[in-house]
Amino acid sequence: MMLSIGQAARLLGVTPITARRWTEAGLLPCVRTPGGHRRIAREDVVELSRAIGDSNQAAVRKAREGELETLVAASIAVAVELDQEALLPEIAKHVTVLCRCNTCAISSYSADDETLTVLADYDSRGRRTPTAGRWDLREYPATAALMQEQVPAVFNLDDRRVDPAERAQLVRDRVKSNLIVPLVYQGRSIGLLEVQDAQRSRTYSRQELRLVSALAGHAAVALHNAELFRAATSVDAAMRSLHERMATVAQRVRAVSEPAGAAGAGALSGLAGAAGQADPLAVIATVVRDSFDALTVTVALDDTVAAAATAPAEAGAVESRHREAHVLTSAAGTPRGRLTISVVMPAAASDGESDLLEMTTAFAALLSTYAGESAAGGAPATTA
Repeated sequence: MMLSIGQAARLLGVTPITARRWTEAGLLPCVRTPGGHRRIAREDVVELSRAIGDSNQAAVRKAREGELETLVAASIAVAVELDQEALLPEIAKHVTVLCRCNTCAISSYSADDETLTVLADYDSRGRRTPTAGRWDLREYPATAALMQEQVPAVFNLDDRRVDPAERAQLVRDRVKSNLIVPLVYQGRSIGLLEVQDAQRSRTYSRQELRLVSALAGHAAVALHNAELFRAATSVDAAMRSLHERMATVAQRVRAVSEPAGAAGAGALSGLAGAAGQADPLAVIATVVRDSFDALTVTVALDDTVAAAATAPAEAGAVESRHREAHVLTSAAGTPRGRLTISVVMPAAASDGESDLLEMTTAFAALLSTYAGESAAGGAPATTA
């Protein structure tokens, strides 16, 4: 039920001027009608009246101002931090202060498979606890509903109405109360704050829930920005690594493409002509294996394997990595047949790695063409 300023003032035992001043100071939350009039929820009036109780208004005002100052400080702190590893304890520290609780767990949410993954769990001193894991929300229907409704809720151990799965979790965590606040970004649930009290059951006021929800909103934006920053940093690192690997491929292949002792060398036609000279395709197989941290690399001409390289690891370790292996292939045509390079990797290839393999395959095809013509006593064809 929404009340006017006059109605709220009568319930609080103050003048309308005082009630209006309290709304301006943030002590008494209100909304505005299209005509600009203040409207106040009856629950907020009752809550403020209970807070005043036997205390004087100055004490209540000071307490409310302290809460708002904490929220502002927390919002600024999380807004300027882009590194997720530094952001998580910052969020937890301010949440535990704001809610006067023992620990704060922060999780990411995947709507695709309805799972929560614990990112970190911190105590009120900012120390990280070993809590970790992934939780299937289909086993926790009450929490799943909150993620859909995007509203906070409190689960207390002594509440007989608490969902059995939530009660079991409270027992496992050895806490008496758990406040769950969804992290929402642009209307989408991206994670969860869990505020736990190990000493007592809790009943949070509307003002406290508003404050922690506001902080959760700032935290959601900060976590989203931190993820974008992490992804951008990862791309930069991947590009630097890819550039280094491309340089390595070029340098090592160039080393075998210039026969030792050949004056004015650089002619690719000498690659396979001299006795004892390294096979360029074998060199490429080795370079690709090292550059891609591959398990195995094979270079084939049509259906015949021309060269291969295997990771220098113990057989058991290689076999174990093969269980989760990914295969990346690239092919190019040559006068000697279709040249294919197949790379067995312990992880899925990135777009940059696919591009690198394509460039390496094209270069290998060129080397194979020159090497084959040199072995046959011919010369590479030229065009005017």
